[in-house]
Amino acid sequence: MADVVAACLESPGSTYQSADQVKDAAQTLSQTGICTLCVLRYLPLELGPAYPTRSAADTLQELGVTGEPAEAPCPACLGILNYELADQIIDAYAAQQFDAQDAAVGVELPRSVFVRHRAMQLFCADRGIGRADAAVDVKDAFKHMVAQRLAAACGVTMLGDSPMRID
Repeated sequence: MADVVAACLESPGSTYQSADQVKDAAQTLSQTGICTLCVLRYLPLELGPAYPTRSAADTLQELGVTGEPAEAPCPACLGILNYELADQIIDAYAAQQFDAQDAAVGVELPRSVFVRHRAMQLFCADRGIGRADAAVDVKDAFKHMVAQRLAAACGVTMLGDSPMRID
């Protein structure tokens, strides 16, 4: 995995001047009880190689965050950015043995997620964390997580749009 702190510093939405600022922001976000992937979304860390798609266990440690990740469902994404949920989707797709060369992932979320997203944007803006409008949308983060894992597990090419849609 690429260096998360360096990726945060280089991100177009970044307002950080040093690694210490990134780590302080990550600690503040983690203390709100949000999951590791939501900490990354609101830093903000762009979707890409530094975004964990298998496990986020080492990510908080790399960011210097002390304490354990929250056990309860994340108040920002409602537990949607969950590796077990992604595994269930991948397993269900693989079990169908589709004969498709490419696929696209579509996601529909409860409206309350958007209200929570805006609340976190305001929280970040109030505390000078990143640029609030640069936070990664939960839909995009989930689609990235599922698409990367689905491509690896099933050998399909992931496209923005495809006749083979996984909704």
